[in-house]
Amino acid sequence: MGQLSITSVIKDAAWETMRHWKHLLHALILPAVVLSLFELAAFRFRNSGQVILLFTIASIPVYVLYAVSCHRIILLGHDSLPNRWGIYWTPRESRFFAWSIGITLLVTFISLALFPVLMAAMKLFPESPIPVIPIVMFVPVGYVISRSSMVFPITALGQKSDLASSWELSKRNGWRLTIALAAPYIFLESLRRCYAFISSNEESALSYFFVALWLLLVSALEVTTLSVAFRKLSDLQDVQPTS
Repeated sequence: MGQLSITSVIKDAAWETMRHWKHLLHALILPAVVLSLFELAAFRFRNSGQVILLFTIASIPVYVLYAVSCHRIILLGHDSLPNRWGIYWTPRESRFFAWSIGITLLVTFISLALFPVLMAAMKLFPESPIPVIPIVMFVPVGYVISRSSMVFPITALGQKSDLASSWELSKRNGWRLTIALAAPYIFLESLRRCYAFISSNEESALSYFFVALWLLLVSALEVTTLSVAFRKLSDLQDVQPTS
């Protein structure tokens, strides 16, 4: 099996985002507006944990539509969507939703299992110049997420997916995949930090809404990177994606 090119994945993801920007905008704008409204509502009721939890739960199905539409546009073309505005629900989206919950629970379990290790590392190296938390927590968790994440484009294509298939597809390319998928995450996290700075200094609801909307649309790059990585890994194993 060949090796995944990290540079190629990042470059192709940027290119695919630009090449399909009109269709991505059509399919993602309505879900992004709804999610931004949820973010705005959570901001307004930020002192109520119950309300924030309610909006968080309500946002998950919308995120599913957002992600599935992006995967299908990149891998199959915009004609594969039931409608151009990305508002629909099929058994495919239900399976994607189930995997979203499943991967979240898996990551939560791993994080809890690593917590004692993190505490021990912080006690052993209390003044270490090397950041202990990212190494102990984010690196292994990021690796598991990356190896498991192939279930999402597979499911978006309407194919049968499982964790074993995802790990088999990314075999011998695990760390390359992790690095490739981390690049857009780091980029988006930098934008989110700017967003946090803006929102802490600007209480305008309108500015909060538009910053949230813009960040969501930019986050299509993250899903596109996963689609491109899946396509390249499929090519390395001579697996042809089908609808």
